[in-house]
Amino acid sequence: MAIKSVYSLDAKICRNSRSAAEAVAKMQSIRLTGCPPAFADAYAEYIKAWEKMTAVEKKMYDANMQKATPDMESFMSSYSDNPVKAVVALKKQWPALSTDIDNANAAIQKAFAAFTSVGARYDVVYNKESSFL
Repeated sequence: MAIKSVYSLDAKICRNSRSAAEAVAKMQSIRLTGCPPAFADAYAEYIKAWEKMTAVEKKMYDANMQKATPDMESFMSSYSDNPVKAVVALKKQWPALSTDIDNANAAIQKAFAAFTSVGARYDVVYNKESSFL
């Protein structure tokens, strides 16, 4: 089923991306052909939520490119396995952006729950060893 293919690709994106912008580009490249419209819409909202993290990332790069690059790489590599830990670590490194980070993460978590809920309506489960929810 098409949803299962989207899930399979999406599950690998965070840990295989060095930045939120790279993750968004990969998500946007996933073909949603054959997915129910409700799922495609929910996945589009998930991408929009990740775009909020790219806005935070841009602020980080504008403030200090050398520091932002490894901090975002670390965040992205750990987010799938433990998003709370990844968010807390990023906020410690960037306290001035703490509220922005929290808001972006809340949007991502809400959108993730929404698109996986739509998938469940079609009897497809997001199989991922993660504490994402």
